[in-house]
Amino acid sequence: MPVLFTAGCCACKDKPQHVGQTGAQMVAIADTVPFERKPVMDFGADTVFDFGPLKEGQIEVHDFNFTNTGQSPLMIQKATGSCGCTMPDYPQEPVPPGGHGIIRVTFNSANKMGKQLKSVVIYSNARHPAVRLLIKSDIAMN
Repeated sequence: MPVLFTAGCCACKDKPQHVGQTGAQMVAIADTVPFERKPVMDFGADTVFDFGPLKEGQIEVHDFNFTNTGQSPLMIQKATGSCGCTMPDYPQEPVPPGGHGIIRVTFNSANKMGKQLKSVVIYSNARHPAVRLLIKSDIAMN
C-alpha cells in the first residue's frame, strides 16, 4: 500500500497540494527542495562496525542508527550490499526532520575465511545522496 502524505509533511509544508501524494510522487518533489533544506542522514560515528572474530557460517546483525538532521523528509530509495552475504534492511517510510531510523545489516559468514570488509550503500534524497556503511569481521574455520 503506498504511503500517503499529509499537509505539513515536507519542506514546503505550507503548500497543501502535497496532500494524498504517494512516496514516488514525493521523491520527484524532493528533488526540487533547495540544497540547504534537504534531509541529512546523520549516523554520527556509527558508520563502521566490527563484528570481531566469527566462526564460518555464523549469521550476525548490526543496527546502524541515524537521525534526519535536515529540514525535509528523508526518503531512502534503495540500499545495496557489496555481496550477497551482506543484506541491508531500511525504513520504507519517510523519516521526518528530527526523526530516527535504523539500517539493519545482516552478515552471513558462510563460505568466508579470514578478514572481511563489506559495505552497504544507502541511496536517498539527502544532501549526500549515497552513504557507505562498513562492516568488518575476522572469520575462522569451525
